[in-house]
Amino acid sequence: MFTIEDRKYLNNKNRGGISNSKGNSYENLYAVYKIALLLKHYPNNDGTSLTAQVKDAFVDDLFISHNSGTLDFYQLKNVASLTWLSGASHTLEYDFRRQKELMEAEERSFSLFLIYSNSECDLTPIPIAISDCTQIFHFPYFPSLNRLLLESPDLKMLLKTYLQFRHLKMINYLLWQLFCLDSGNHWNH
Repeated sequence: MFTIEDRKYLNNKNRGGISNSKGNSYENLYAVYKIALLLKHYPNNDGTSLTAQVKDAFVDDLFISHNSGTLDFYQLKNVASLTWLSGASHTLEYDFRRQKELMEAEERSFSLFLIYSNSECDLTPIPIAISDCTQIFHFPYFPSLNRLLLESPDLKMLLKTYLQFRHLKMINYLLWQLFCLDSGNHWNH
């Protein structure tokens, strides 16, 4: 299902995602946020896993594989301007459409998510070709986990309750260790 051009594009996309520090910081904080939500919704180990920078995916920043078999693909964008037609060599719409085609070819249950930082971006309507499987959400950029927790009292309370620690640096360290258990930024619960 991957063409030679697709393979080259995905390799470059993955390399770019790993080396972009500002975007990577945004992705890491969102991953911490998603881990906290997964811990809340699935307090017992249910086999759900989260992976960052998925190699063979067009929507590749975060990937959640649920115990039910459902796959969630996340693209995170921390940019000043964003549209479905944004992209250097391939548009955002292209990436989502290709991811949908791959999942449908494999007959998988899946959802695609676009998470963006700039509340001024108008990403509606979602293009018709991907509207049946795509959701968009605003998640503001925070320069640190500390700022995220200060701005999100519910998240802070959830982490304090779940981890039973009061020190933010310890929470940050523990969550980061959970997220970086192996070189592939993969987390299992």
